[in-house]
Amino acid sequence: MLGTLAISLETNDDRNQKTTPQEAIKNFFKGFSGKIASGLLLKDFFLRSIPISKLSSKHIEETIRFQSEATSHFKPEEILSVPFFSVNAPQALLYTVLRERLKTHLLDLASLQIDPDSLSTISNALVHFILWKFPSLQEAFIIDLGSNEISCVFLEKGKLKKSHAVSGGVLSLLQALLEDRKKILLKKEIESAAKQVDLLLLKPILTPNLASLLKATRLTIEQLFYSCTRGVPVPVIFTGFSDTFLHLREYLMDFSLEHPLSIEEQHFAVATGLAIEQTSKEPLQLRKEEFFPKKNWVRMGIYSLILCSLSLFLSTGLMIWGQKKKKLLTQEIYYARPETRDKQIDTWIAAIEENSKEFPYILQAPRATVFLDWLSKHPLLQELKAEQDPIDIRSIRYLLESYPKTNAPKEPFLAKVELEFNFQNALNARRFHDALQAGDKKIDTSREISWEVDHDCYRTSFYLNNERPHVP
Repeated sequence: MLGTLAISLETNDDRNQKTTPQEAIKNFFKGFSGKIASGLLLKDFFLRSIPISKLSSKHIEETIRFQSEATSHFKPEEILSVPFFSVNAPQALLYTVLRERLKTHLLDLASLQIDPDSLSTISNALVHFILWKFPSLQEAFIIDLGSNEISCVFLEKGKLKKSHAVSGGVLSLLQALLEDRKKILLKKEIESAAKQVDLLLLKPILTPNLASLLKATRLTIEQLFYSCTRGVPVPVIFTGFSDTFLHLREYLMDFSLEHPLSIEEQHFAVATGLAIEQTSKEPLQLRKEEFFPKKNWVRMGIYSLILCSLSLFLSTGLMIWGQKKKKLLTQEIYYARPETRDKQIDTWIAAIEENSKEFPYILQAPRATVFLDWLSKHPLLQELKAEQDPIDIRSIRYLLESYPKTNAPKEPFLAKVELEFNFQNALNARRFHDALQAGDKKIDTSREISWEVDHDCYRTSFYLNNERPHVP
């Protein structure tokens, strides 16, 4: 669903299928290569809140460890305590689980050929699911009707505050109904019969065992509700197998109609919550110390091997680069010696003398300033200026298309001018074009003189005659 497959051993599906639940789960996980998360039932761990608001960050873990050992009547080697807190949080949650309970839970999963990557709790899963489903909800009392226990979780300020387990679960209710109707119902018929029992119309005389158990369960849930909320009204949300009996939720407690959940969402609330928790920044992980997943050690070993290989490859590359750099530095030091430098200078002088030929390196093309001076003093332009129609020059581009080079010493100097201009009178533009075509000492009429007319300007290009070689 979210890249993570979450499971809970309390799921009670597949009871009416031909295959057993164990076989169905094995087939489901066969070939699965994603991340697996599981959750402990509330009866398998203790949850306590520890104030940490006035403690510095370096003393938080020491304080939690001390309180864990001082307040538990179990031997330290018999329990595993995992603190869960965030920076600047007023309280920390301390999860304490018996190592034997944790071992039993993992063995039960191993019997189904499941080795979870992460181990959290049902209470954490319910909180993550409700906050995912209703992001704006800050306080709620969550009742999960599981197969083997009923989990009551109190959500305060968007955080898990308390959690309690009510022993029994819906299987105990079904067993009580079976005791009341064992003369008329078979065991395999009890589930379908329960869905037809309306608890709001239940008659204790006809179903004494079921009525007694329901009453005790409702009383326990109400006590837990008022113990957590202190009488303050908060939304009550049911999850789990609430459809086992008709109006089971209504019988146990008034629930919030403002936060509806479908039957499918209720059934898979725990599994969905476990998956969502694994996507958070700091998911709870109870698989610590000797319970750390072996496959994770293997995965870490593979990552370490890859990292070492990359480091070796990088080191080899740096070593080769360093050797080449050292060789270059050695050569530079060699050429930096006086006797080597003199030899190098002699080599350069010989190369210059070998290529020394007489060719016009002195500029022969007219300079741009010379051309501009010629243009400003052109007789026709002076005449048109006197007639109140001066040339309107938009742009001038001076190009040196060719010139002598080392590999082409006979390449001539060739200067080209691209001119964009306008006149008020189109006839004057034609006169200027004719003047260019006629040529003078600056214009090379042997080469192309282009002419282009636009809607608001004229463009022309022409080449300039070279001047006598001179040194400016």
